[in-house]
Amino acid sequence: MLQEKVGQRYKYWFTGIRTIEKHALLGVGMNRLRLDPGIGYEGSSAHNHLIHTAAELGIPGLVAYLAILIGAGWMCREVWRKAKAGVFFWASLALIAAMYNYLKEGKRT
Repeated sequence: MLQEKVGQRYKYWFTGIRTIEKHALLGVGMNRLRLDPGIGYEGSSAHNHLIHTAAELGIPGLVAYLAILIGAGWMCREVWRKAKAGVFFWASLALIAAMYNYLKEGKRT
């Protein structure tokens, strides 16, 4: 089952990598990868967010995208390290809301 899904994505990955090789600096432009016959309008992406970003925006665009992801990860890490009590507060509020909704739905039946 998993092999079938991975096997179906190879053509999209190879088309994306081929596009990166041809247009490494500027890419092909936003939402233009789907115009490649190897992907088609129905496939609409390279089925890998890093390959897709590099194909459409080029290597500089991929570097900027990775910088955003790394920055967001760093910020999450800092919040986790410095605001543990706040995280538990919001988690407890979420649990209370979930229990309330569960009990409310249970009384309907």
